[in-house]
Amino acid sequence: MLALYERPYCAKEPVVCLDEKPVPLHTDVRPPRPAHPGHVAQRDNEYRRGETANIFGVVEPKAGRHFTCVMPKRSSAAFARMIRTVITAYPAARTIHPGAKSAPAAEKGGEAQVALSTSALQQ
Repeated sequence: MLALYERPYCAKEPVVCLDEKPVPLHTDVRPPRPAHPGHVAQRDNEYRRGETANIFGVVEPKAGRHFTCVMPKRSSAAFARMIRTVITAYPAARTIHPGAKSAPAAEKGGEAQVALSTSALQQ
């Protein structure tokens, strides 16, 4: 994986780091109390756990480019949509090198190095 990050910058073959993080969504049990003269606003610590959203972070360190996408659920379909988003963000690239764990390999604790050929995927 380190050899991938050491490659020199090439706009036609960008090295893109992709990571995801599940985020639990919470709702308040009691409404917050607004601020009034002499008192700050108060919010109760108690919450009700809701669904889980998934945040994808994409960084191209050598170009200084980054973007974030939020998906409502963590699934292989959401991961595939994120890969499609990365491909459309690099229309001039012929190959994109993702520095990420692929979904199936990550579930088994391994890492997979995959190069995305944009010409085959943009059809």
